[in-house]
Amino acid sequence: MNPERHLLNLITAAMLWVSLSLSANEPPFDQGPHWAFIAPVKSSVAHSIDQLLAHQHSKMGLVPQGQADAALWLRRVYLDLTGLPPSLKEQQDFAQQDSMPNRRKIVDALLASPHHGERWGRNFMDIWRYSDWYGLGNQLRYSQKHIWHWRDWIVESLNKDLGYDTMLQQMLAGDELAPENPDVLRATGFLARNYYLFNRTTWLDDTIEHTSKAFLGLTMNCVKCHAHKYDPITHDEYYAMRAIFEPYHVRLDAIPSQTDLEKDGLPRVYDLHLTRKTHLHIKGDEKNPDPSRDISPGVPAVLGFKALEIHPVKLSPQAAQSTRAKAITTIGETKKKQTKVITSLKALEGPDETDKTRFLPFPNESTGRRAAFAKWITDRQNPLTARVIVNHLWLRHFGQPLVTNVFDFGRQSKAPPLQEVLDFLAVELMENHWSLKHIHRLIVMSQAYGRTSSKLNAASVNQERDPENVYHWRMSSTRLDAQALRDCLLKLSGRLDATIGGPTLPANSSDKLARRSLYFNHTRDDSNAFLATFDNANVLDCYRRAESIVPQQALALMNAETSLAAAQKIAQAMNVTSDSQFIQDAYQTLLATPPTAEELALSLQGLQQLGATETARAAFIHILLNHQDFITIR
Repeated sequence: MNPERHLLNLITAAMLWVSLSLSANEPPFDQGPHWAFIAPVKSSVAHSIDQLLAHQHSKMGLVPQGQADAALWLRRVYLDLTGLPPSLKEQQDFAQQDSMPNRRKIVDALLASPHHGERWGRNFMDIWRYSDWYGLGNQLRYSQKHIWHWRDWIVESLNKDLGYDTMLQQMLAGDELAPENPDVLRATGFLARNYYLFNRTTWLDDTIEHTSKAFLGLTMNCVKCHAHKYDPITHDEYYAMRAIFEPYHVRLDAIPSQTDLEKDGLPRVYDLHLTRKTHLHIKGDEKNPDPSRDISPGVPAVLGFKALEIHPVKLSPQAAQSTRAKAITTIGETKKKQTKVITSLKALEGPDETDKTRFLPFPNESTGRRAAFAKWITDRQNPLTARVIVNHLWLRHFGQPLVTNVFDFGRQSKAPPLQEVLDFLAVELMENHWSLKHIHRLIVMSQAYGRTSSKLNAASVNQERDPENVYHWRMSSTRLDAQALRDCLLKLSGRLDATIGGPTLPANSSDKLARRSLYFNHTRDDSNAFLATFDNANVLDCYRRAESIVPQQALALMNAETSLAAAQKIAQAMNVTSDSQFIQDAYQTLLATPPTAEELALSLQGLQQLGATETARAAFIHILLNHQDFITIR
C-alpha cells in the first residue's frame, strides 16, 4: 500500500475513534444560547402574521402579490381545512358575497365541520406514525389490534378543539391521568403503536426517538450510543428518558359491547414493571449494560426550566383489574348457553411468553413517571413544544415550514428567517388554551394565506432577492396529498360516504367502498394501492410527506376505477343542455376557475369531435381530473 495513503487511513481511523470515544457523560462544547432552547416571546414590532411579514418585506424591498381570485381562495381553504372541495353552487354564492366577514363565517363553518377532524387527523397520524397492526400471519409483531380507537380519538379531539397540551398529556399518560375513562385511554394508542414483539430495547428506542421528534423537535436517537454531537444532551440523559418509559407495557381491554377481543377491544398502555431498573448501555449496546448505577427518570437539562415532579398514582380495583379470564355461564331468553369472557389481556413480552404469565393480576399502582413527563412537555416554559406544532401547521397550510427540518430544532437548525412569525404563533397557541383551531383561523384569515400563487406580473426584485418565496410574497402551490385526492373524487361525484370513525377497512377495497381514505388499513406491509401511488404516508417516519412525480400517477388517474366512476357521475350531475355551459361549469367545479376564451374554444371543438354525448362529456370530465390544476392547491 502507498505509505501516504496508509498514513491517511490511520489518521482518519484515529479521528473516528476519538469521535466515537467521547465520554458518554460529556456534553458537547458550549456554543452559547441556541434560539430554540429559549422560550418564545412575541415581537414588539408587530402583532399579527401580516404585520410581521410586512416588516420583513419592507426590510428586503419585496413587493407582495395581490389576493387570489375568490373561487381559488375558497377551494384552497376548503381543501386545507376539510380535505374536500366546495361545490359549484358554493363557489357561485361566495363570488357574489366575498367579504372578510363572510370569509370568517366560512372558515368558522369549516372548522366546525366533522370533516375537519378527519382532514387534520390524517395529518397528525403522519406525524405520530399511525399504523394498524401487522406481523406474520396471525402473529402480532408491531402496533396493536384495534388501534383505530386511537385514530378515532384523534379525529374527535381535533373536532372538539381539545387543547393540544391536553392531547399530548392524554397520549403520553392517559392511563395515569384518567385511569377509569375509556375515552381518554384511547389516546394512549400513541404509545401502544410502538409495540414490538421481539425486542424491548427496540420498542423503547422507537418510543424515545419519535416522542422527542414529534413533540420536542429533538433528535435523541444518536444519544443512545454517546453524547449528542451537536446538542448539549448527554448519554446519561437518553437513559434518563428511557427510565420514564421503562415500566410501561400494553394490554387490550374488553369494551362493553364486545367481549371477544379478536373482534374488538381497547388497546391501551399501563405501568407493568414498577420496579424495573434502567441501566446505561455502554456505546448503546444492550448486551453491555453498566449495572454499577441505576438511572433515574429525567429530561435533558439543556431545556432547563424545571425537573420532573413524579408522584406515584394509586389505581382503583376497576382500573387495576386482573387479566385472569373468568368464564361466566348464563342462560339467555332462548334457554341457550352463552359464555362471556380478556376483561383484559396483556400483550406478549416476547414470542416465547406463555399464558401463565399473561394471566397475572395487574399492578394497583402506576409510577406516575409518564404523567410527570407529560406535564413537563406541555409546561408553558418549555421552549420547544408549541414551536414544533405550529411549524407543522404552517407547513401544511403554506407548503413549506418556517423551520426547514420539522423534527430537528437543535443546534444544526439555524434560526429561521421568520422566527418572529413562528414565536408569535407559538405564544398565541399557549395563550389561547392551546387551541389548534385558533391557529388555523389566524393563518387562513391572513392576507399572506390569501395571496395568489401566480408569479405573473410580480416585481422583478422578488425573484432576485427571494426566489424560494421564503418570505411569502406570494402563496406557494401544493399538491393534494393522496387521501385528499381520492376523497375529492368521491365528493365531487356525490359518492362520498360521510360516516365518521369505526373499524379499519380492507386496504384495497377503495373501489367498492366510498369511505374517506384515512379509514383504510395502513401498515408497512399493506396499504391502498391508489394512495401509495401518490406518496401515501410512510408508517415508519413521516414528519413531512414526499412529493414525487412519476408516470404511475398519471396512469392511476387515467385508469383507476375511482377516477373513471367519478368522471361519469360528475358528468351526469351537470344537467345543462348547452355544451358551452357544460364546459364552463366543469372548469369551475373541478379547477375553481373559468376557462379562457382559447380553452373554451378548444374544449368545444374536442367535445364535438367526441360526439357531444353523455359518454363524451364523461370523457371530457375525465380529462379535467387529470389536469395539473385539479391535483394542485393553487
